[in-house]
Amino acid sequence: MSNRLPATETFAQACADFIVGLQYRDLDAQVVAMARDMVIDGLGCGIAAADSSIARTLAQWAADAQGPHRLLGLGGCVDSRTAVTSNGTLIQALEFDDIPHFAAVELPPAVALIEDHDVTGEELLTAIVAGFEVASRITAMLAHGRPHHPLGTVGALGSAAVTAKLLGLDRRQTAHALGIAASMSGGLTQNFGTFAKALHAGRAAEAGFTAAKLAAAGGTSDPAALDGRHGFLAAYCDPEASTEAFPGNGGEFWIVRVPEDLAAGSPLDSDSFPIRHSGAEPDLSRLGLGAPIDQLRGGPNLRRGPSFKPWPACGGNNAVLTAMFSLLGQPDFDRGRVAGFEIVVPADPERGATFRVSPENGLQGKYSLPYGVAAAWLDGEVTVTSYEDATYDRIRSAGLLDRIETRVEPGFLDTADVRPPVEDCNWAALVARMEDGSTRTAWAFNRGVELGPVGVRQKFLALTGPRLGADGAAALLADLEGIASSTSMRAVLERVMG
Repeated sequence: MSNRLPATETFAQACADFIVGLQYRDLDAQVVAMARDMVIDGLGCGIAAADSSIARTLAQWAADAQGPHRLLGLGGCVDSRTAVTSNGTLIQALEFDDIPHFAAVELPPAVALIEDHDVTGEELLTAIVAGFEVASRITAMLAHGRPHHPLGTVGALGSAAVTAKLLGLDRRQTAHALGIAASMSGGLTQNFGTFAKALHAGRAAEAGFTAAKLAAAGGTSDPAALDGRHGFLAAYCDPEASTEAFPGNGGEFWIVRVPEDLAAGSPLDSDSFPIRHSGAEPDLSRLGLGAPIDQLRGGPNLRRGPSFKPWPACGGNNAVLTAMFSLLGQPDFDRGRVAGFEIVVPADPERGATFRVSPENGLQGKYSLPYGVAAAWLDGEVTVTSYEDATYDRIRSAGLLDRIETRVEPGFLDTADVRPPVEDCNWAALVARMEDGSTRTAWAFNRGVELGPVGVRQKFLALTGPRLGADGAAALLADLEGIASSTSMRAVLERVMG
């Protein structure tokens, strides 16, 4: 582990300096906008999940809890830790929240503290940025490919950062909160496609919340709990990772999206929800290549801010679904005349998050490349209901999964009409085999299309409208748009909780 920290500081202390010192005046308009979009998207996902099977499990589990705190979309009166756990799980339940899911661990402790304390909009947004910056830097150091889930492990630290900031903990207490949270982290990728995956977010949110509360009450941790020989980084991170990119070093905020258009050249409109096809042919000279070179590679692109999903499935599906909808939107493409599909990717999906090659239910389908293609093939769209068991049964009855193959062939990129500027660019191709023997191929680079600011807001209205009514959803969105000027978030929260 390469360590570029000041000799007198541990990594936890450096993070604590950043968290305590960060002020709203330090945030420029782009930073504030991205933090606000995280709040909008996260709350929308949590409210929409109230009718899910995961919500029913949470409601039954929380039935005996007593306290003044409420659950998103469910109401109830429970204690703060139950509320934080449940709300984090709800925000992640539909797999519709941002990549890397930080809203699911940062918003729940903030909501609980807003119910207990007088928090301004500026304070909330500053805390959200603090949590993102801490969690993103540590996530970037993780040794990926191991079976620990980054959200379950690092999420506790992001939650602790938000809680410590809103509680006004000092540098010493904040460092202790991070160290305590580090000992409470965990989450296994084997649980993707089950209730436990969403619980990774809820448990991480509660762990960080509890850690900061314990630190406020005098709880301690080792100063080197993060970067010590027996600490968090040694347990979870790449041995070659450097702690040089600690929060605040260099003055840049990772929450800010890079200015380049990541959907460059795509025929899909990133500022619409559901995603619409523009009717234009893809510009192969620009397709997906708007990102800086170091962001074209696979893995977490955390230097470019959160990614907002257009489809309620694991982000590993985004590139393949982008290719699928690029085909479906072409005027002369008839999905009813497709004999089968072939997904071509550069790396084995069974080694990553989309390892459910043969899903056994709709929830597992969220972690399956073939399932998303099958759902779009069946209905021409991918929505929340696409991953319900009723749709899964229809897909199975139609035999669609049996007609979709997945092939790992890095050399297939040589057949593309455009070459990315880096050899290890993340990409996916989808080949449609038509009944007449012809084929049609669509490509997606990077993570595929992502929602822009307008799309995020349309998605919020679509997700919350069925529960709040169109007028209620629009009024809540207006409140959230103006949170930077809110002197008390309690009034806004009342509308959120319905």
